[in-house]
Amino acid sequence: MKKRYLLIEGATRKEIQKYIVEGIGAIGYAKAAPSFIGGVKSMGAVVLCVERKAVEPIKESFSLVRKKIKVKKVSGTLKGLGVR
Repeated sequence: MKKRYLLIEGATRKEIQKYIVEGIGAIGYAKAAPSFIGGVKSMGAVVLCVERKAVEPIKESFSLVRKKIKVKKVSGTLKGLGVR
């Protein structure tokens, strides 16, 4: 499986999980196989690792929420996100 890393601002881990399930459903959540990357210093942002094909549906699920959640950057590597 190819993964993509998303740098997300404006929400906590629990909120992100909740919004993804509400947006793409439980089966879509399972197919996306999201996992949070811990130990990354990203100035208040959360790093989420997902399946390559699930990037667009996840970004769309954030647009359905009233809270302003921003996907700041998408990359194939953690180094590409510019986080440490």
